[in-house]
Amino acid sequence: MKDLRVLFLLITFFQAIYSASPNQKIANGVIVSAEDFPYYVYVASPYGPDEEGMCGGSLVSPKHVLTAGHCLIHKKLNCREPEYVQVRLGSNQYSSMTSYNVLKWIIHDTYRKDCMTGFLKSDIALLTLLTNIEMSTTIRPISLPPQSATLKKIEGSSAVVCGFGYDENGNVPEYLKAVNVIIGDERFCKQNRAKRYDRICARIQNKKTDCGGDSGGPLVINNTLYGIVSSGPNVKKCTDATYSIYTSVIYYRKWILELIGKE
Repeated sequence: MKDLRVLFLLITFFQAIYSASPNQKIANGVIVSAEDFPYYVYVASPYGPDEEGMCGGSLVSPKHVLTAGHCLIHKKLNCREPEYVQVRLGSNQYSSMTSYNVLKWIIHDTYRKDCMTGFLKSDIALLTLLTNIEMSTTIRPISLPPQSATLKKIEGSSAVVCGFGYDENGNVPEYLKAVNVIIGDERFCKQNRAKRYDRICARIQNKKTDCGGDSGGPLVINNTLYGIVSSGPNVKKCTDATYSIYTSVIYYRKWILELIGKE
């Protein structure tokens, strides 16, 4: 436990050096800059010759990216492993992002075991890059929640989600977009059958929400990563949703730190 605390302090110190304040202003989102979201990572995992799994992720160290488990293996694709995974970052414009190769990935054992059920439990994965990424104004890791963080403490908070997912017209944008959501309280999440110990639910306002292609991306409060875009209600259009669901980084904080510490 002492080693984990030391590791977390070292990571937090490094992230603080390269911190950036996100513009807390994707369906009905606004275009944002890479300087405001330097931790955002585009995750591409080819599942076939003409198919690319479009997802997001978060840089949590110079060599590690956090994303959703279903961005790598999914029931619809028979839960088979991708041949390789590549990440892109460093720009708010997709065509201008720099590509980096992924050395390996670890999908949470619970998600891997239950993949064919389609039940997104422990929907989290950690990517290890082939080399450390050089930091800049547009590439910087994001902080993890402190050990004292709880879901109760962030209820009602405004959070920001960003990504290259489908917009309100069903198109994939060329530029990174972001929206604000409100972290739901226990009553709201229960009403929508979205409450569970390892995830966060958020209230959607004014049809502004994450959408297909945003999976794995960051849910951020005060420049701290609290969630990973995971799922939402089964609706025809993303803009019809009233809530969205995120894997809780608070809950999986120890799992993340232990894996990073083994590198």
